[in-house]
Amino acid sequence: MIDTVKIRYLSDDDKYWAEFANFGHKYVHVPERYVREYDRLLVSGIWAQVELRHEFDEEATGKKRSPSALKKQSVIPGLLVLGDLSIQGNIKAVLSLSEPLQLSMDSGARRALIPIENKRHFLEVSADIMERVDPIFYSDPMTTALKALGI
Repeated sequence: MIDTVKIRYLSDDDKYWAEFANFGHKYVHVPERYVREYDRLLVSGIWAQVELRHEFDEEATGKKRSPSALKKQSVIPGLLVLGDLSIQGNIKAVLSLSEPLQLSMDSGARRALIPIENKRHFLEVSADIMERVDPIFYSDPMTTALKALGI
């Protein structure tokens, strides 16, 4: 995932938490070693390509904390992720499937994560593209992240 990442320290938890501006999460746990290695995260945040994993945190029960953490795990090779995330955290359909699918398939992508709202638009995609793409439909950001990691 590529997003604007800003880190803050919460003394109540004794942990660093990341805020992903476009993904919509404010509490993604970040191991301290990343904060030491990338100190700009604490100042203004940076655009970064990050990988996430899903973890259940029993200590976070009842708190508004994300059950995710930065992880050194590659996303599925040749994967295109389409869709927009609203400020409320809802997945919005893309206006057109044909152009981004064509460009990504020409660049070597073979799979595409596509918002479930675009499922009916998939029939409008040319037969050439349909033969070359493996569509994976999703409806929420967490499902998207897990599917992108092959979990």
